Amino acid sequence: MTGSPLFIKEISNRPDNKTKIILYASSYNDFREVKDLIRITNSLKRNTKLIIKVHPHIDYKEYERFINSEKITLVPGEKSLEDLLPNSDLLITTIS
Repeated sequence: MTGSPLFIKEISNRPDNKTKIILYASSYNDFREVKDLIRITNSLKRNTKLIIKVHPHIDYKEYERFINSEKITLVPGEKSLEDLLPNSDLLITTIS
């Protein structure tokens, strides 16, 4: 794990067959990255899902056009990133 110690939390032992959750924290003008992540997620096995946490200053509806699978979920910017972390297996972001 790399990144800020503010986000380090105890990781519980979860079964390997559980759905793997990828959490993407979006930034400004990152539509190319979002399209790539969606394409990659859709190519992975069934038990992988992508949650796109939209930046607080961006309307989440701008991302709706990219959602083409039930494996992809949009979360509006008002939701706290920290609330989503405990249930995520991987955090991806384009900013530090």
